[in-house]
Amino acid sequence: MAAWFIVVLSVPLAAGDNSLLHPLALERPDASVFPLPAQARHLPPFGTEVDGAKATNKFWANWVVEEGRELSIHAMPYVLRYDASTGQPNMKVSRASSDARVMQYGDSETNGGEKIRYYFSPFVSEFGLSALEVASQEGQTIVKEGLFGVHAEVRGPSGTGRKILFPIYSGMAYVSGFYTGFTPKISSDRALLVVERVSNGIWRLLNNGGKEFRLYALDASGAFADESFDFTAQGTMTKAFEGWIRLAEVQAPEDRDILDFHAAAVLVDWHLELEADGLITYRFTKDAAVPKQVLHFAYAHHQKLLAGNTQVVTQLTPLAPPTKGLMKGVAGANCSVAYTCLMLEKYYGKEHSHTQSCANLLIRGFQCLYAPTVPECNGAPLGLYYDEEWHGVASREGFSDIGCRNADFGNACYNDHHYHFSYYVVSAAVLVKLKPEFAQNQDLISFVDTLIRDTANPSVQDTHFPQFRSFDWFDLHSWSRGVIPSADGKDQESTSEELNLLYGIHLWGMVLQREPLRELGTTMLTLCAMTIREFFLMKEDNPHHPEDFVTNHVTGIFFQNKVDYATWFGWRYDFIHGIQMLPVTPALLMIRTPEFCRQQWDNILSRLPLSPTDPWTSLLVTGTLAIIEPEEAYQRLNAMLPEHMDDGLTWAWALYWSASLSGTAGAPSTSLVSSTGSTGAAEERHLENLALYRLAVASSELSADFAAARAVDGLFVTRWSPTVAELSPWISVDLGAVHALSHVVLLWGEFYPSSYLLQGAMASDWTTLAVALGSSELQRLDVHGTFARWVRVQCQSGGDLRLWEFQVFEDAETPVISTTEPSTTASTATTSTAATTATSQAQSTTSVSDVVTTVIPETTTVVTSTVSGPSTTTPFYGPNLAFQKPVLSSSFRSAMEHAYKAVDGDLDSQWASVAMNDQWLWVDLLGLYAVNRIVLLFGDVPQQFVLQTAPDGIKWTDLATVNGADGFISTEFSPPALTQWIRVVCQTACSIRELTIHGDVPGASTAPTTSSTLSPTTPAVSSTQEVTGTSSSPHTTSSGSTGTVNRVNLAQQRPVLASSQQLPDGHVSRMTDGLLNTQWASAVGDAQPWAWVDLLGLYTVAEVAVHWAADAAEYEIQTSLNGVQWTPISPRASALSGQTVRTVFPGNTPATQWIRIVCLSFGPTCSIKELFVYDVAGPDSATTAAPVTTALPASTAAPAENVALNKPVLASSSILPDEFASRAVDGLSSTQWRSAAGDQWIWVDLLGRYTLDHVRMQWGNQLPSSFNLETSFNAVTWASAVAQQQPESTSQRVDIAATTQWLRVYCTAGCSIQELQVYGSPATGRLLADEGTAPILV
Repeated sequence: MAAWFIVVLSVPLAAGDNSLLHPLALERPDASVFPLPAQARHLPPFGTEVDGAKATNKFWANWVVEEGRELSIHAMPYVLRYDASTGQPNMKVSRASSDARVMQYGDSETNGGEKIRYYFSPFVSEFGLSALEVASQEGQTIVKEGLFGVHAEVRGPSGTGRKILFPIYSGMAYVSGFYTGFTPKISSDRALLVVERVSNGIWRLLNNGGKEFRLYALDASGAFADESFDFTAQGTMTKAFEGWIRLAEVQAPEDRDILDFHAAAVLVDWHLELEADGLITYRFTKDAAVPKQVLHFAYAHHQKLLAGNTQVVTQLTPLAPPTKGLMKGVAGANCSVAYTCLMLEKYYGKEHSHTQSCANLLIRGFQCLYAPTVPECNGAPLGLYYDEEWHGVASREGFSDIGCRNADFGNACYNDHHYHFSYYVVSAAVLVKLKPEFAQNQDLISFVDTLIRDTANPSVQDTHFPQFRSFDWFDLHSWSRGVIPSADGKDQESTSEELNLLYGIHLWGMVLQREPLRELGTTMLTLCAMTIREFFLMKEDNPHHPEDFVTNHVTGIFFQNKVDYATWFGWRYDFIHGIQMLPVTPALLMIRTPEFCRQQWDNILSRLPLSPTDPWTSLLVTGTLAIIEPEEAYQRLNAMLPEHMDDGLTWAWALYWSASLSGTAGAPSTSLVSSTGSTGAAEERHLENLALYRLAVASSELSADFAAARAVDGLFVTRWSPTVAELSPWISVDLGAVHALSHVVLLWGEFYPSSYLLQGAMASDWTTLAVALGSSELQRLDVHGTFARWVRVQCQSGGDLRLWEFQVFEDAETPVISTTEPSTTASTATTSTAATTATSQAQSTTSVSDVVTTVIPETTTVVTSTVSGPSTTTPFYGPNLAFQKPVLSSSFRSAMEHAYKAVDGDLDSQWASVAMNDQWLWVDLLGLYAVNRIVLLFGDVPQQFVLQTAPDGIKWTDLATVNGADGFISTEFSPPALTQWIRVVCQTACSIRELTIHGDVPGASTAPTTSSTLSPTTPAVSSTQEVTGTSSSPHTTSSGSTGTVNRVNLAQQRPVLASSQQLPDGHVSRMTDGLLNTQWASAVGDAQPWAWVDLLGLYTVAEVAVHWAADAAEYEIQTSLNGVQWTPISPRASALSGQTVRTVFPGNTPATQWIRIVCLSFGPTCSIKELFVYDVAGPDSATTAAPVTTALPASTAAPAENVALNKPVLASSSILPDEFASRAVDGLSSTQWRSAAGDQWIWVDLLGRYTLDHVRMQWGNQLPSSFNLETSFNAVTWASAVAQQQPESTSQRVDIAATTQWLRVYCTAGCSIQELQVYGSPATGRLLADEGTAPILV
């Protein structure tokens, strides 16, 4: 056995001799995340007898799919093609010399006439290994695979026993076939001029193309054939032969002796050994124990890595393969071949809310990949199947009629896995770094491990994936194309994305403390980076490509047989160069050296237009100019708008990247670095996409995969599409509040409307903001000076439309005009009073009128009043306890009118019932509250409705019965009703545009009133003040005891409201924008101005500091738990313009959520530059405003009671409006829930922890092929309790032993359920479990 030893000297690995080829896992990937495909795959394995996992991205892949059997494979330096057209076996051998290459120069439309656009080597069969006898019709069969090559076998007709075995390996110096029963014959597409016997077993061949080859015949022991074997002038051996026939090209007379000397050493196997000390060993196996070394060809980068003295570079004339320059002959007995979230961490620290928010986005994204059944993942990507034919994970989109080539970039054909999976691996490593607890999240770990196993499985012990699918350990980089046949072989386009995967493997091993995996990633990363610098990124002296091609500086699409200065998605300079720079990660600096970047920039990129509105400009500047001239790059990027960044490159990251490189090149001034700080230009210019993750609705959706939410998810690879039949589709987004708009960005791509209207609304009427023609380019529509809460795109034509991104940006220079709600004072009655007020939709002002008596409980009196005010903005009565809480309804009229539309905060959406009487909707507040007000805005107004409450969501009690009316109907309760569930029951069909519920934690405060009084009803809290600033004589009082103060401003960028404001420069948001050169100013004439900030959580406030823009002779600080009732912090204080007055709260101050500043004595206006709020323990001290537990009712459920009856449910889909999820738990066998086709699920929230005894399934008219029962404590992470059950045609009982709060039925191939009954007993003394947070029903 011989070997090459390769030492990776630049990889600092730990000492030791442990192998790095450890399996990541041995089990099959999680079937719930990676199920088996239901459809037959395209391009299945063909012509291979290899069991188990099969290679897909190796040089021989053409031969293992039916379409590619007649194409070439590129073993390098020889190219092989099997031809059975004559009936005789014929392994053709092509070895085109450099002067035989076809070189196509460019033109004015491409890269210019002086440069080569592409070059390739044509296939010419110089010689071939054939036979006199005929072969079977099955062609070549792969009987063995390895990392470096295959054994292909050609057989005679059945019963003959004849066969030829071809061991085919990368870099092989001879083309060899072991003949059994066949009579060898030499073929050639050229005229065979010379067949000359040199000695026993050695012949000289010459054809009329001038090519000379050596021909060898060796028996099974490695001895040359004796004198009885010879070849005729026609190239046929004189008799049948059993042994090796070998061919090798001779380029110079001195090559003959070298080839003859090593001819007896036949390579039949090749293994990789990889050790932790940086030693990579190519372990060769010879067929016979001959005392000769294996002769093999090596690329230039191999020669730089060769280590030790057990191998030698021979004097054999180098051969030129189709690409990658010259290969030299090497002989040896042994041969060895020597991001944005992280940026936030750097600036704010790992625990800061900004950093953790970024990490939370990663959590959300990954949960939708490995647990896509959670409600928040509706419309998530389809995911991956586990493919048992090739043994890999592949995109589900490719298992359809369109085929694996045309779906998801060919992912199901195993194309580009090492590109696309890289982003997940790197992101997961960042997530674990920022949230170390996720190192124990087995769902995440298993998911990411599976992606690495698919692309770079290190071990043959892991039989579920091929070893190193993408990475070629001979070429030392990865290949794309998968199993898609290609005449030019495999290819590599985006080298930087491959580098990203290897960087991700290194990071994944590091954050999980898996040292062998980290070292494996480091080794592969180093080898790949060296290879990219050697062959793909070409400096002016690159020797491996034609001189006129080197001037392109990048290779474009690098095939095995062709190099094409282009991309798969278009021919533009910025495409071709930019694809080698993304994503911008620290690993990029391993390949993009300053010397290369200087040549690339000066010779090509600096001559391009580089428009500041073109996203590719951002990539070229960041990936090239920033490395050589970071200061200029920073200035160029700073002048661009965020929406003009490449979709894989944020504006902030590009600026940070440029600034961080300032110390490594060009020596820019220190001001460049400092400008990335919190008050620098980068942050001042930051524009927020107001539409990101906001509620989007559309007139129609082609499917769940193309829902409206896909257009506002910030991803340029997901889209909204309406149904094709719709003539004038629209999509709208709710910005959550009225904003002053700057511009809107739309990306339609290839399928766009002929024209469309951009519309905005603050109320119910739409106003056209712009009219535009459709375009495939990124479109920016300027709408300065307009205000809107809702923005809509109204298409003027239908058909196949695809909106990839819908972004809305605010005009920071034009503040929003505040609107005040009408003040309403409700009449009160006896000790228990419900006061109901209706606010007219009419814009005119009317007086109180039309007192209506309604049926209510005996102790309650209701007064209904009509008062002035618009119905387009929800009245503010404090926090809305119902916002986005779990809801359930008796029915829904259409797919766009689900129950959750009533609590989504969007007045343009609604829940609507079917046209039946006694329709209802309930909301679970997820905790016990003292409810003092319920506000309803109806769409379809019922004649009457009943407000009800329940302690458990089941046993309902009437609170009030009210007549329906247009506008807001506000019902006030005094004293408040203690409850967790509220239900609205309409006596006739109805629709609810918005339901808001207001109140407090029990005992937190008294019932609030609707008027915003400045005279608080609770005792004042004493404080101390300290003044700093421009005052010549600041005064200071003794400070209170507050403990350690966390200096993170809780008020910055939080929601604010003011009694008035001066427009456009004095908007109240200026008070919390983090800038001292802006200010809030009250309107002139406001007698007692105030402004408050909502901290979005309860905090133990230690200090409040106010930086004043104008004199304030007297002001007061107040706190609130609900934004309605206020408690003053005394004593009152005063300030001069320019001063910062610091108020220290006493240590016993209760926690609060709202802080208000009230100006009592001041000049013309009350004006504040910045408000600072600090707490004692930092952001982590924030607590939820309400508990999530209630006491267990006296009558607990026995095992004989159905604990699922009328409980909250959620389903993956439903077919008809009257077959929705709650039908499965309504106690009626005459109704049913029915799902769509495919794998579907339904879960029920038991509203507490139960120890289950059994489940009874009453199936409807659609039976699943099988079903699972799964349990969960948070409706996110599920555990299998009963698996692969077969359904029965009628009711069936399934025993289950589990403790849970959520139970899910997971159906294979769809199902319908008339009744889902669950039997068990309470497991604890609480109804709501504390293992997790209850999800929002959507």
